[in-house]
Amino acid sequence: MIGKMIGMNVILLSGREHGTIGEYTNCNILVPETETYKIQELHLPIYHCLCLAVEDSLF
Repeated sequence: MIGKMIGMNVILLSGREHGTIGEYTNCNILVPETETYKIQELHLPIYHCLCLAVEDSLF
């Protein structure tokens, strides 16, 4: 919540149901699952893509 208030871009990685936290973010990346272990497995390739994009922009 604080990040968006101070002008940061905030990305949410969540499952199908993100609750009310989504209103405090700029970008919601949701995967179509409700079980934690399945959500985490689907997030892995997303983490890698985000890290590659940050590395490419920095280096």
